[in-house]
Amino acid sequence: MAPPPFVPTPGFGPIFGNVLYDVCQPDSEKAAWLVPPHHHAIESSLVGCLTLWLLVKNCRSFHKHHTHTHSPTVLDQVSAQTRAILTKVVDAVLFLVMVASLLLICYHKYQANKLVFLLQPCHVLHIMLLVILCCSRASRLGALLFNLYLHLLWGPFLGLVAADLDCYTQRFELFNWGFQHSMLLVIPIYFIATRRFPLYTGRSFFILSYCILVLFHYGVLVPVSILSSANLNYVTCPPPTVPPLLAMGRWYRLPTLFACILLAWGMRYGFVEFIVWLVGGSQQQQSKRTDRRGQQAVTEVVGERLAKLIEDENQTPSPSPSPSPSASPRDQPNGIETNGNHDEPVSTLTRRVTRSASNAKKNNTSA
Repeated sequence: MAPPPFVPTPGFGPIFGNVLYDVCQPDSEKAAWLVPPHHHAIESSLVGCLTLWLLVKNCRSFHKHHTHTHSPTVLDQVSAQTRAILTKVVDAVLFLVMVASLLLICYHKYQANKLVFLLQPCHVLHIMLLVILCCSRASRLGALLFNLYLHLLWGPFLGLVAADLDCYTQRFELFNWGFQHSMLLVIPIYFIATRRFPLYTGRSFFILSYCILVLFHYGVLVPVSILSSANLNYVTCPPPTVPPLLAMGRWYRLPTLFACILLAWGMRYGFVEFIVWLVGGSQQQQSKRTDRRGQQAVTEVVGERLAKLIEDENQTPSPSPSPSPSASPRDQPNGIETNGNHDEPVSTLTRRVTRSASNAKKNNTSA
């Protein structure tokens, strides 16, 4: 069903003039009073307080108990020096290309008098990616930003599959938009393949990342949209290409938040983990395979040593009478000091079996 026509009536504030609550003309760029002012205030306050509480709680939990796994690398066969040179060259090329793309975006926004749209989440992720490219492998800031980026990776993906492209009318604007969103998905794969940063896992960091996104929407995008009349990331009116959201009226943002949680989880622990597996498997999987090989090697070594022990016992003649206590160890058969205990050779061989098994496990693990 088509949305009702836009009929101006007395509204609120000097921004939009006279508007009608709960009715908006679908527009991807112009803001509208689909959500009344008092609803904006109440919803933003409640969601903001809840999100801040979750943010502080999970930030403490992540700081104390965060876990991470290192992603694999496809460059393990390359020498460290060659790998460092290749990484620097690729980083420099990617940085220059992404800077050029961002400058072209700024030019197009300036020409259309839409610089406020640089606050769109994908442009913010673009700038975040430039910062990550400048961070070294040992940078904690780089690791934190990269993992935050991975948890927000669903944004560029959603933009590629469900964006409204009618507003991109300038020369090379649509091409640059497609290039930007594609690189926002490709560059993280490069970081994963080269094992640039550790990958954080766990519920705490996932909730922390999503809370940052929610606070950015309600604390930055909503006020700026109201002040500038720009529908930033559809915070004042849903996109015209999604009629179910228009049918929800003023409540469309809350269902969208919960739906995006599932999308964020699927991208981080579906798409990203698939990429990790595709380039060689996670460190945990490699450790499990190494442990299995080590256990198998230990079992084989112990079996061989015990079989040899049994064979030696079967071939050994019956023991001679015990020598007198005053006899020297040199006078004992085979130069073994028994002290009246015929099990001593067995104990010695057992220790040798255990030592050999341990060495075999260490060598297998290092391999």
